[in-house]
Amino acid sequence: MLTLAPATLEAIGLNPVPKGFALRARFHSVHVYEVRGLTFPTPSFPVSSGTVSGRSYHFTMGASVNAICQSLANDDFADDEAHWRQERRANPPYLMVHFGPTAFHTFAGTHAIIEPTAVITESGFPDARVELEEWGRTVLPPVFAALAASFCDHDQLLRFVPLDRAFYGVTDDGRILKDLKFTLSATGHASSPISPERVEQRLKLAANLASSVPGNIATFFELAMKENDSFKRFMYFFLTIEFRVLAHSRLTSNRRSKRDLLVHFEDYVRDHGSPLSQADVDAFRPLKELRNELAHGERPMPPADAVRAVEQLANKLQLGTVTIP
Repeated sequence: MLTLAPATLEAIGLNPVPKGFALRARFHSVHVYEVRGLTFPTPSFPVSSGTVSGRSYHFTMGASVNAICQSLANDDFADDEAHWRQERRANPPYLMVHFGPTAFHTFAGTHAIIEPTAVITESGFPDARVELEEWGRTVLPPVFAALAASFCDHDQLLRFVPLDRAFYGVTDDGRILKDLKFTLSATGHASSPISPERVEQRLKLAANLASSVPGNIATFFELAMKENDSFKRFMYFFLTIEFRVLAHSRLTSNRRSKRDLLVHFEDYVRDHGSPLSQADVDAFRPLKELRNELAHGERPMPPADAVRAVEQLANKLQLGTVTIP
């Protein structure tokens, strides 16, 4: 791990801590994403909350990153939101996901800025970062899958592009401890309007849905949503469909292990009913044939409309028997 020399730390304003210096804090992580595929003017929606594998999370969307952060953490995310947008080439709306607090962690660094109401440290709490990174690996994939599925009947499919994240703590005497890290990504996209009422309904639906998305499906769903290569994107989304359908078949008493995947899919649609229908069986048939051609090297890449179709169907299957409001 790269560490800065003491002289460098002191040059940017951090001071050596005295011998015997002790500091404890519990930490939080806030992740900010640009939501591509939606447009709406509402600054922030009510916060939705949930739990995945014992890990709690809170999230919401909005057109203002500071309004969202006020809803989640009673604080602004950026001192100057207009400058933040320009610096990160960010366009609303945004998704913000918060998780924490961690257990208490003890300062393990060498330099800090100590003020009456705030503390700034550098590489002082590595174990807290590890805990929150593991928290994110547990929570974020099913949250993304649930959000994508919850908005699956919208005109545009959703993309969540990472813009920024904040790592901060609260000391045991109530002071704010800040340590910020940033990430950036960009690509082209199209968006279409959606009413604030529908956004609020779908956020609540996603919070209820996230805990029911199996881990393997959530992992491949997240991989697909981050992937730009159309071949990988198609295959990842197809795997989420296959895993979902075969998991259902393993739970049914009339399962036959060597049946064609299309038959398993027909059973899944029959057993779950609305919002699934025969039209989804008809849509799956050519997608399955295309998957076989791609897997056997008979075609080099899937067409763009097939990638979109498999994503739409993958989103729809995640809803299961949930009724879209």
